[in-house]
Amino acid sequence: MPYSDDYRHPYTQARKGTLQTGEGISTCGYHLASGAYHIVADKNKTAEIAFDVGRGGAADSAIAYQQPAVLVSGFDVADKRLCVELSKDSGATFEELPRSWYNVTKHTESSELGGKGRHLLRLLCTIPATAINKGAWVLRFSEKSRVSL
Repeated sequence: MPYSDDYRHPYTQARKGTLQTGEGISTCGYHLASGAYHIVADKNKTAEIAFDVGRGGAADSAIAYQQPAVLVSGFDVADKRLCVELSKDSGATFEELPRSWYNVTKHTESSELGGKGRHLLRLLCTIPATAINKGAWVLRFSEKSRVSL
């Protein structure tokens, strides 16, 4: 199964915000029941989650992430103000992620995810085996500034 490696070797880092902990959630924010990585945005409504296919040295070889899902909490942002960006160089530079690369729940669907201010994003691509160390992929969730609207 394509998701079994994520289940066996879940790994992420929170660059901004914090990975959630608790029952059914691994130390890397991976929720076993839902198959999603859980992160809580910081006080500035920003969350950054890094995916390193080397699993921080835990895996013997690189294991690609198969369309990972990320649940961002503490992120009460209207749909038109939601900004999702991707870095392919471990967070050194970011570009806005094309909408065709992901699915995300709407603001009105937050309550269905267990509370206000939650968005569930699923990448529609695989994070490749080359996303390791300085090439790790980092997803950034933030609120667009009024200037950029």
